[in-house]
Amino acid sequence: MQEPIVDSSEATPRNQSRLDSLSEEGFLWASYAASFIGAYVSGLAASYGLAAWEFSAASTIKPWVLDTLALPIRRWNGSVSVFLANTFFWLIPLATCLAISTIWVKPIATSTSRSRLTRLSAATTAGVLASLALFVLWARFEEGKHGKGYGNAFCQRNLQHVSLALRMYASDRRDGIFPELCSIPGTLAPKDGSLMPEYLNEISVLHCPAWNLNKRWYQPPKRKNVTVEDDRSYFYLGYRIPDQATLEQFAAAYRKRAESEKTFDADLPLATGEGIIPRLRDRESTDHASRIPIMIERYPNGHDPASGNVLYLDGHIERLKWGEKWPMTAEAMEVLLALDALGED
Repeated sequence: MQEPIVDSSEATPRNQSRLDSLSEEGFLWASYAASFIGAYVSGLAASYGLAAWEFSAASTIKPWVLDTLALPIRRWNGSVSVFLANTFFWLIPLATCLAISTIWVKPIATSTSRSRLTRLSAATTAGVLASLALFVLWARFEEGKHGKGYGNAFCQRNLQHVSLALRMYASDRRDGIFPELCSIPGTLAPKDGSLMPEYLNEISVLHCPAWNLNKRWYQPPKRKNVTVEDDRSYFYLGYRIPDQATLEQFAAAYRKRAESEKTFDADLPLATGEGIIPRLRDRESTDHASRIPIMIERYPNGHDPASGNVLYLDGHIERLKWGEKWPMTAEAMEVLLALDALGED
């Protein structure tokens, strides 16, 4: 016996029948709402992706874009009111997305050639595409606006965080002493455990984004006892070294100390046996402190024009053009890179 033919138009899914029960005006507003929600969700996902991509693809992501687009994520302190306030600022770009998608939504919603469920899905897709298009254009605009100076801004921000951590460490010591050098030969960085996690809880600040290093180095520690010894972007000296001559003396004394397998927890005796190089202490005069570097950015790096940032003992940071001023000179970098190479032996 031939089975009866069922009219598919009568066997509509439950969610589709609900859509069919709406008036034409109601369905139009539902389509607008779907488009807006699509824009909002895709915008949230895009900003989160940009924030996660901040360092792994630093050459294309600008800090102002991240700060603006990722407001609810990056600036939320656990307060619902703060989250809602930040979300309010989201409405500005997202309203723009909705306005753009409206050009597509109304023709889609008023079309009669397709089912309402298909038209609602198309309206949602319109919002998503509008949102992503706006985000890409915004990011590209900021990229052209800020140019290649972006990496330098992040680099200096990182050094400011490190400077604060070092000063907090020194203020907790009776003699105002800074962290000792790592005992691993060739690693010019604070000793493992001296700063993290008590004074520094972000691994990312130990790296300059202009280097565009592997993303795994920028993830915050997952456990409170995780620490990092790293001089991939910056050399930490740990001793009072105001000029090239002292740096060369330090290099010779450092090698001798490393060969003896002793730690760097005290003033460093000179290799000649006469005199010492004192450890960094937060007790220098303002004039001297402004000339004593704490952290020196490696060179060559990704900054344009050729330059590097230096954090000084008095807390100020200078961006020095390559070869213009010590320690961003060929002579100083040759000494530091030679010490760094000890770790490759």
